Amino acid sequence: MVNEALYPLMLLSISALAVPVVSRVGESFKFPKLRDFFSAAVLFLALFTTFSLTSLTPISYRVEVFGGPYGVELYVSTMSVYISVISLTMLSLVAFYSIKYMEADNGLDRYYTLLLTLATGIVGVTFSGDFFTLYVFWELICISSYTLVSFQKYRWQAVEGGIKYLLMSTVGSLIALYGLSLLYGVAGTLNFSALATIISQSQHAVPNMTLYAIVVMIVVGFGVSAAVVPFHSWIPDAYVGAPNCVASLSTVVLKVAAFNIVRGLITVFSPLSFDYGLILICLGILSMTLGNFFAIMQRDIRRLLAFSSVSNMGYIFAGLGVGAYVINHYGSQATYAFEVAMVGVFLHMLNHVFGKGLLFMAVGNLSQPTKSYSISKLEGIGRKMPMTGLSASVGLLGLGGVPPLSGFWSKLFIISGAASVIVDPVLAVTLAFLVFNSVFDAAYYIWVFQRIMFKPVADESRPVTEVSAFMWTPILLLACLLIVVTIRLDFFVTFVQVALRSLFGG
Repeated sequence: MVNEALYPLMLLSISALAVPVVSRVGESFKFPKLRDFFSAAVLFLALFTTFSLTSLTPISYRVEVFGGPYGVELYVSTMSVYISVISLTMLSLVAFYSIKYMEADNGLDRYYTLLLTLATGIVGVTFSGDFFTLYVFWELICISSYTLVSFQKYRWQAVEGGIKYLLMSTVGSLIALYGLSLLYGVAGTLNFSALATIISQSQHAVPNMTLYAIVVMIVVGFGVSAAVVPFHSWIPDAYVGAPNCVASLSTVVLKVAAFNIVRGLITVFSPLSFDYGLILICLGILSMTLGNFFAIMQRDIRRLLAFSSVSNMGYIFAGLGVGAYVINHYGSQATYAFEVAMVGVFLHMLNHVFGKGLLFMAVGNLSQPTKSYSISKLEGIGRKMPMTGLSASVGLLGLGGVPPLSGFWSKLFIISGAASVIVDPVLAVTLAFLVFNSVFDAAYYIWVFQRIMFKPVADESRPVTEVSAFMWTPILLLACLLIVVTIRLDFFVTFVQVALRSLFGG
């Protein structure tokens, strides 16, 4: 009998191999879009299959090679399902959006194969029970991402963005791999649960510098793909070079990279024993502040959204840093602050994936009549395209943290975590930066919102009509999901709390 943990992985990987065959069948029946609908249907089915595992968690599947705890392991926790469901929701809607948006491109067999291999890698990473399995699936994500970014290779921006992304992310992956090799040398295993025990017991036997060097390599290695400052320089070129639907997917890859850091640090290198919270806080503050500063200087809306992604990753790193810092410095007295900050981190992952994914697809729609991504050329277009404009408004105001939308609450949780121990000077400074950047965020997101929705149309003579339903339906669904998260915030907070306990062992 096949283990339940393998269901989504088998479905996605086999379907990826089947895409060229389905494409040939579609061509023989004069229905070339059969491949497109097949890929979207597979991703929706994988989404429901993964969500159905919630009631069965935890699920473990181990391939014994040298005997436990050294074998390859898949371990499905509630947190694994949470991250996978967010990612597969975004991938499914992007596949549906691509049916119309990508129809003029050549080589769509490869495009949909890459979407399915990317999904396989993401599910594999979140289901991994050891660093070896995680790294293999992480490389599958990276290879798929590089190729998707440069898919429209006839555009020089795509080639430039893809090469820059490839070079920087490869260096990051190699740094992470070297850190994992050192970790294996220290512990003799890469299994997460075994590592947590071994590292805590061997902390006095192994020089602290070695263990902290491993921590730094994990943060830097995956931090490059998470686009955290100072490893962010690839992201604006990659977002500009990629098709808008692929740029939407990049937000998923950013969150998976951040998830690798969260799981690698807090589950293996317990913040009770290792003091790395301040490093993460500094990275978060730099990313928030510089990301916002560069965002307001942009006139191309895709570059503005790219730099705002750097800023949003800053909130995630700052929240993670706050959680690690308070637990290390205040112990069990700070359990509440730790949990509040971490709930904020994982809620913000959801808000940013849905909100930014929505906005990149909406920008793809808004640019159709103008053939431009200049903010000045998009003025007033939102009113002429009501479904796209309404959905984009929810995304802009949500990511800007305008209450009562869900983006406000995820930022508030992170801010509350820092405010819980305000007497600490490090947390007081962090709190000040969090509040300042939250106001800064709101200001330029509202500025973009009013220009797209309320300014006079730049060129009244140009005919503007709503795009195909294939292109506005996915973003409308994402806008509805963000509203549902806002209305049922209590349910999502409770679910994240359960997921956190499954990840951190209570």
